[in-house]
Amino acid sequence: MGLTAPGSAESLQVSQDFLKYWIENMYSIPVISFKKFVTWDERYWTGFPTSENPIYMPLYWFHGGKFTFQSLKSVE
Repeated sequence: MGLTAPGSAESLQVSQDFLKYWIENMYSIPVISFKKFVTWDERYWTGFPTSENPIYMPLYWFHGGKFTFQSLKSVE
């Protein structure tokens, strides 16, 4: 992309090809999403705190939330 002009058709095509490749290979997987509620997706990761196992507060902006990620396990 650095070799193409920002507004060119070639730059747009390179960007689209990259996004298709990125999505097909899922290089990033959302773990936690929130908007007043804390939700998570256990398709790829498991081990989130529950009411039966409230090990940490899963909100990352609270000081203990960062420890939630250490408890996650990959779903195989």
